[in-house]
Amino acid sequence: MWKTVQINNSLYLINWKRDPVHTFLLSDLKELWSEEVETDEMHRRFNELNPLINSRSVQYDLKFLSNAISSSTVKIQHVENRMLVDVEAVDDVYPLRFKWELNKKSNDMFFKEITLNLISSVITLEKRQDELFSLLMKKDKEKCEYVREYGEISRDFLKTVKFDKEEFIGESSNSGMCGIFSYQPVVDDLKSTYGMKLEKRKADPVDDKQAKKVKQYIPKFLKRPTTK
Repeated sequence: MWKTVQINNSLYLINWKRDPVHTFLLSDLKELWSEEVETDEMHRRFNELNPLINSRSVQYDLKFLSNAISSSTVKIQHVENRMLVDVEAVDDVYPLRFKWELNKKSNDMFFKEITLNLISSVITLEKRQDELFSLLMKKDKEKCEYVREYGEISRDFLKTVKFDKEEFIGESSNSGMCGIFSYQPVVDDLKSTYGMKLEKRKADPVDDKQAKKVKQYIPKFLKRPTTK
């Protein structure tokens, strides 16, 4: 899972994958660095940096690193195309350290790890927004039916104004990339080209203006597979 961390007054994203090898990723949303480490090497490095602990349990190492990522002091140092990451934290009473030596990754790797994840997040949020819109409109119909049968609601604090989807969306629909992922061909391209697990959107039909907007924002590299 990606997390945010402030380092030298700058925002970074960090992620630690543990299967099949341990992969640590760091990004400033412009570039991506990572390192893959086998479990035995992690254990050796942990003991080397913390000689007073002399950890004999790999699980202890992993527990410390897992906690350290979310609550620790993280220092970074640029060295050519590498990023040295020094993690410091306190476990009970002992100060502990761990170091990652990250290498800068290609644009394709950045696209796979960062861009695709951001696109997936946008699609998920837009899908949930669509579901909320649908629920609100159903609630309005339910309220109208109630008023027809039983009259107006007597308690003022329970009264609501009819939900207006267009008014709610307002100018945001014309800014940034809002709404472009409701264009089903884009979703289909992402699924077929990159294997993303995306549900089909139940969105409004896309008009000519929206179609032009999609073509403007979706980059050409969506049409080609990434290189390994």
